[in-house]
Amino acid sequence: MVFNNWESFKKEFPLQFFDHNLIYRFDFYELTKLHKDEEGLWHTILLDGRLDEVGEYEQFLISERGFVEGINLQLSMIQQRKGNFMPIFISNIQKDELDDIEQYLKKHFDYILEIWKPFKP
Repeated sequence: MVFNNWESFKKEFPLQFFDHNLIYRFDFYELTKLHKDEEGLWHTILLDGRLDEVGEYEQFLISERGFVEGINLQLSMIQQRKGNFMPIFISNIQKDELDDIEQYLKKHFDYILEIWKPFKP
């Protein structure tokens, strides 16, 4: 699933029903000064003006999942009752949303700790 911002993701997946939609991994990608060359490959522009090729997976995130310059977020979610694994891609993350994102992810982390509690020594 692809979302253009954090708020649209939160509307679709409010902070509830962890046994239905559980986030078990997250990855932030900060992309700066993107430039597309004549072959269609993405690069970042270094301070000295040289181009640095963006990695293969990041190429995919930009081309296929709508990642843009700035902060982007990839979440890995499992719909436990259905057995579905679902990658989620969120672009246009604002710096002032990072605390909210941290709190959202922490609730999922706390839930994971709780379900594994019986195995804690």
